[in-house]
Amino acid sequence: MSRGAFVGHCAALAGLLEVTAEKPGNVTPTYDFPDTKFHHFLSSSVAIEAPMRRLAEDPDYRVGQGILAAVEASQGVQKGGNAQLGIILLFAPVAKAVGLVNGKLTARSLRTVLSAVLRATENQDALDAYKAINFGHVGGLNDVKSLDVRKKSTYDKLKSKDMTLLDWMSVGAGVNSVCSEYATNYKVTFGLGLPTLLDARRKGIQKAIIHTYLTIMSETVDTHIAGKWGRGLSETVSKKAAAILRLGSVWTRDGSAAIRRLTNYLRKGHINPGATADLTASTIYAALLTGLEL
Repeated sequence: MSRGAFVGHCAALAGLLEVTAEKPGNVTPTYDFPDTKFHHFLSSSVAIEAPMRRLAEDPDYRVGQGILAAVEASQGVQKGGNAQLGIILLFAPVAKAVGLVNGKLTARSLRTVLSAVLRATENQDALDAYKAINFGHVGGLNDVKSLDVRKKSTYDKLKSKDMTLLDWMSVGAGVNSVCSEYATNYKVTFGLGLPTLLDARRKGIQKAIIHTYLTIMSETVDTHIAGKWGRGLSETVSKKAAAILRLGSVWTRDGSAAIRRLTNYLRKGHINPGATADLTASTIYAALLTGLEL
């Protein structure tokens, strides 16, 4: 398999693994949202393979182009709305970076090149990302005023100030998890998620993914929850996740019972830890690219 094909394959597989894990509060094989359902995520995961492959293979294909193409592909195969916008935004720079790594692909070499890819983004990448977020009214990132694609003034500002994609995303760091990953060269993905997943993988990949999800939730503010329901609720959810980890996480009877309680709590309140899901998917993608075997 060529490296480009591998990058596309891993992107699709990461999306599929993330959505098929029974993570509290998210769409799963046993739980749908009213408008966005399990099969929408399956369809979107497969659809983004080709744009991610091209990012790795074509040196002239920009990150922004890949983001826009992936969102268009996702929207073209499912009608569930914003199924994977955050994942696409996180996967695209990584896919580009993999294609530029010389020699052995490791977490360290990937993150080093990823930093250069982010710094090399241009104004057109930001404009394409704006179009992607706005495409089909999928929404997203509107919790940060300067990222609100509902306003034409955002596009005009991006263009007049010649902001790069990294410039634009960095404005939202601390308020939006995707933006924070761009600004910190994927600190949560590589610094927290990846070590957690790799340490737990021998106990079964699905349970390892749920454990990674809970670990990320316990140590970060879910910015989707914070933006929609308030930071206080996000902190409450983080504390509940931390309590589950203290009970032994997904591998103990008490931990599993606590996961079921958290699931019921989130579903009853229609609360979706969407940012944590995106970070978990980003972690899975990095793991697959750097040697995780299933």
